[in-house]
Amino acid sequence: MDVLMATVIRGNSLYTIVEGPSWTEAEANSVALGGHLVTIEDEAENTWLAKVFRNDVYNAYIGLNDEAVEGEWRWSSGINSSFFNWNSNEPNNPGDTATSDYVLIHILSSHEWYGANGTWNDGENYGVNKGISEIPLTLSIDLPGTPTEGAGEFTTSINLSAGTEATGNLAEGATVYWSITGIDADDLASGALTGSGTITDGKLDIQHSLVQDDDKGEFFEVSVFSDESRTSEHQIGTIASVAIEEGTPDPITGILDLPGKVNLKNKGVTPFTLYGSDEIDVSKIDLATLGFGFDGDNLVAPSTKKNGSIHAAFEDVNQDGVLDLSVKVDTSSLASSAPNGTTQINAFGQYADGTELIFGLAAGDSVLFA
Repeated sequence: MDVLMATVIRGNSLYTIVEGPSWTEAEANSVALGGHLVTIEDEAENTWLAKVFRNDVYNAYIGLNDEAVEGEWRWSSGINSSFFNWNSNEPNNPGDTATSDYVLIHILSSHEWYGANGTWNDGENYGVNKGISEIPLTLSIDLPGTPTEGAGEFTTSINLSAGTEATGNLAEGATVYWSITGIDADDLASGALTGSGTITDGKLDIQHSLVQDDDKGEFFEVSVFSDESRTSEHQIGTIASVAIEEGTPDPITGILDLPGKVNLKNKGVTPFTLYGSDEIDVSKIDLATLGFGFDGDNLVAPSTKKNGSIHAAFEDVNQDGVLDLSVKVDTSSLASSAPNGTTQINAFGQYADGTELIFGLAAGDSVLFA
């Protein structure tokens, strides 16, 4: 069988022109492509066919016929469409024979007898050299397992095919249009909410990444269309959707200060200062979450007073107009977790809402623990 022109897609179908010269042969050629002669289901599809093929055919067979039972018009695909667009006096006008069982669509008609473009006429099983073939499209969308906010770029693969093993993928080279729903533009760190591309080697890959934010219950939803209008009649398949993982936000970092040298043999306490800033409000820190250490493990808690409260005070230590937090830590407890000669240490904590905080020494600073 021969495909006579480039294929076009609309919604869930791929269309092309096939050879006749009879309805039977045009239908057989359509079946060999993996489909049937076209089933026209509404006026919009009929108008689109007459427009898209206006430079390729004059008249063309469609799948409608009453060869089995005279007057019972059926589609060769088996689809039960009730749409008809008969020309005047059709079907079975006085000039028809008993074998006028096969329907054709007029596309490039300039003859008054045929009427307007896109109308139908029943005729014989010969005399029309071409047919319009409709082949189902198969769409699958490979979503990332769990798209996670703040976790970097991920790829979604749009897979589209039509035809048989013998024909190869007739959807190769088709242009598709996609859209993302379930999120807004401000949820994207990279990528876009809409786009288009060409099916190459059976697929189109698109990339996105998500920002870390406070939104909950979001989904990453992908829809694919055959036209840039992205209207329902042009949608291919159904929406593919996956829940978005909230992810773990990066800790907010601040500056820590303490004496230039800490004598680990000291039986007293070591003072630490956690500096507040425009980004960090130390008054919101949950003091019970504070810990001091060298690698996030084996943290030492602040010392406590006789009444059990944490030995801490809020004050503007560096006189910059922003509140700071002064905390005392038992030095012997530090000695049990700090290797002799250590020069770096961090403070770890959280806000009441769970936001992680890490305070470290300013760049270039160090403290000798000995």
